[in-house]
Amino acid sequence: MEVLQSVLLDVRCQAAPSNNLTERLEAVKSVLNRAIDGESGLIISPRCGHLRKALSGGYHYKTVRSANGARTLETPEKNTYSHVADALQYCLSGGGEYQHVLYHRQHQQLVYRTNNICIEDYDFFEG
Repeated sequence: MEVLQSVLLDVRCQAAPSNNLTERLEAVKSVLNRAIDGESGLIISPRCGHLRKALSGGYHYKTVRSANGARTLETPEKNTYSHVADALQYCLSGGGEYQHVLYHRQHQQLVYRTNNICIEDYDFFEG
């Protein structure tokens, strides 16, 4: 963080609130699935070729073949694209998307719980 702040004097940096891979991936998905005034929620400059390649399949889960068949590993493959993809995850998580994801996850759980108790717990005769 200190190195980044020394290079980018006018940028305020803070650590991402979570190191959890699933939550970091959800932060990126949240932005990629968002439209703002009909435009993508995340616009990546053509000059960011490495990041664009990472998001176009360079950052992926490795499939391992064995005598028992193929299986996909639980974590993305560490390769030339994983570092820039991880950096995007941490950037978006620390920039507020982590809170956005948590809010929507809690809201979905509340709606799910509410929908599940509507009929089961309602007494139609006393209603």
